[in-house]
Amino acid sequence: MTRWWCIWPLLLAVALFGGPACGDDDDDAADEAVGESLDDDEGPTWDAIAEFPVGYTHHLIKADPAPDNPVTGTATPDQYNWVSLFRFRPQEDIDAGEPAPPVDAVVIFMPGFAAGATQLFELARQIVVASEGRIEVWVPDRRHNWLEDQFGMDLAEERRDPWIAYSYYYLGEEVEGHKFKDPNAFNEETAFVAEWGLDTIMHDLRAVVRHVPGPYRATNVFLAGDSRGVAFAQAFAAYEFEDGRLGCEDLAGLILWDGGQRFLYGLDEESYRQSRFLIRSGVLPRTFSLEAKDYFFMETFAMATTEGFAADASNPYYGPDGFFPDRGPFQDVLNVLTRGNDVRLTNEAVFGMILDSDTMVVPQYAAHMGKLGGGELGLDPLGMYPAEEGATYTWRRWDELEVPELIDSQKLAKLIYAGPSNFIDPYYASRLDLDMTAAQYFETEGTWAHNYFHFFSSRVDVPVFAVSSLLYTFSPLMDEYRQAIAPVRGTTGPRTDDEFHHVLRPEWSHLDALLVEPAFNPVVPALVKWIDRWKTGQVQITPMIDAD
Repeated sequence: MTRWWCIWPLLLAVALFGGPACGDDDDDAADEAVGESLDDDEGPTWDAIAEFPVGYTHHLIKADPAPDNPVTGTATPDQYNWVSLFRFRPQEDIDAGEPAPPVDAVVIFMPGFAAGATQLFELARQIVVASEGRIEVWVPDRRHNWLEDQFGMDLAEERRDPWIAYSYYYLGEEVEGHKFKDPNAFNEETAFVAEWGLDTIMHDLRAVVRHVPGPYRATNVFLAGDSRGVAFAQAFAAYEFEDGRLGCEDLAGLILWDGGQRFLYGLDEESYRQSRFLIRSGVLPRTFSLEAKDYFFMETFAMATTEGFAADASNPYYGPDGFFPDRGPFQDVLNVLTRGNDVRLTNEAVFGMILDSDTMVVPQYAAHMGKLGGGELGLDPLGMYPAEEGATYTWRRWDELEVPELIDSQKLAKLIYAGPSNFIDPYYASRLDLDMTAAQYFETEGTWAHNYFHFFSSRVDVPVFAVSSLLYTFSPLMDEYRQAIAPVRGTTGPRTDDEFHHVLRPEWSHLDALLVEPAFNPVVPALVKWIDRWKTGQVQITPMIDAD
C-alpha cells in the first residue's frame, strides 16, 4: 500500500504548500491584478532598486510565562517562555552596530501552519530590498520550535555532510554523544505544550509588537501572516487583552498573505472542553507530528540536493546531480510519480518532482520551479512523468527554460535546511488548532467561546493589504473579512480599495507566493508603496537581546 501520509504531511506542513509558467502575456494580466489604486504613480520597482545585501540577526524577546497544565500540574520550562525572532535589515546597518538608524516601518510576519520562520526568509529579504532598507521585517518562531532538536542539522551544516543528519534523525544513531530527542506527544515531557494555545500565542505576539516603543506602534507597525499565519494576524488584531486594549490598537495595518480563517465545522462548548481535557491529560496528542524523523528527512534531502554541498567533490551521493542512497519517505510516492517506470532520478529531479506543478497532483500547492530533463516525458491526468525506461533524469531550473518559471529550486532547498530555524515546524501544538476552531471568525461576543476568548473583529479599524494565490483566489474569505471589520480609524462608511487592498495572483501557487523571483513579483513593490501610504514618520528600534 502506498504510504501517502509520508509525503502529504511534509507538503502540507510546509505552510500548506500550479498553473501556467509566467510568460509576458501572463505578466501583463497579473500586473493588473495588483490594483489600479497602487499603480497610479511610480514608486519602487525592481529594475530601479540598486542591489544591496540584506542580512538578519537572531534575537530573543521575553514573553509571559504560559499557564501550568491544570491536569498534570506541569509548568512550561522558563527557557521556553521566550520568543525567537529573526530581524531582517540592510547588512550595512547590522555591521554598523547599535544604535540602529530609524526606519519607516516594521513588518512582523507570522509563519503558517506547521511552518518555521525560515519559510518567510526570502519574502522578508525582498521587502527590505524593495524598500531600500527603509522597512525592517521581523519573523518570529512560535514556541513549538523550541521543541526541535537541531543538533544533527547544525552539525551536518557545519561539517557540510548531510549523512550526519541522516544518521542522527532517520537512522536514530548516536552522533558525537548525542541521540535524537523526539518529544513524545502523549507523555509528561510535553504536558506543558497543552497550554500553548491561542491565548499564549497572542501574548507572545504582543511581546514582539511591544518591543517597538509605545507611541510608534499604531503608526509604524504592520502585522503580517502567511497561510494560517493570516488567521493569527486577524486574531491578534481582534483580541482584547486584560487591559481592555485590542491588538489592532498597537498596529498601523494588517498584511494578509495568502491565507485566512476558514473552519467549516461547528464546535460546541462541551466538545471543546472535553477535547481540551484530553489534550491536557495526554489522551489526545499534544502536537501534530506523525514521525518527526520524516520531517527532518526532508531537510536532510534538501541539504543533499544543494549545489556545492558535497564534502568531497568526487562524492556521488550529494549535490543536484548526485544520487542520495535512500529516498526515505519519498520512495512510495516516487513509485507513483514515475508510474513505476525504471528510471534514475538525480537528487534535484526527486526534489523537483515532489514539489513542482508539472508532477505534483495538487496545483494549488505545487511550485513553478523548472522541468524534468534527460529523457522522454509522458502526460496523463495526474501530470507529467518520466517515460523513458533506463534514462537518467535531471532537473532543468526555472531560468534554464525558454519561458522562465517562478521559483529557484536551489534557493528553496537551501531555505528548507539552512539556519537556526526550520522551514517546517514538526511539533505544532494541537491545542492551538483546537482554540482556533473554537474562536471561528474572531467575533466571540454573544457566543459560548466568549467564556474563553474575547475577540472583536467588528472593532478592527486598521487598513488591510491582502494577497491571494490560486489557493485563495476564488475563496470568499477576504470579502467576508472586509465586511466583518470596522471602517479605518478616523473614517466612516465602506472601505475604499486602498483601505482594504486585495491582490489576486491566480497564476501563483501557495508556495510561489513565498518564493517567486523578484523579476516576476510586482506585489512586493506594491506592498511597499501601500505601507508608505499608511505609515507616519519613523521609529527608532531599541536594541534586542542576541540569541547567540
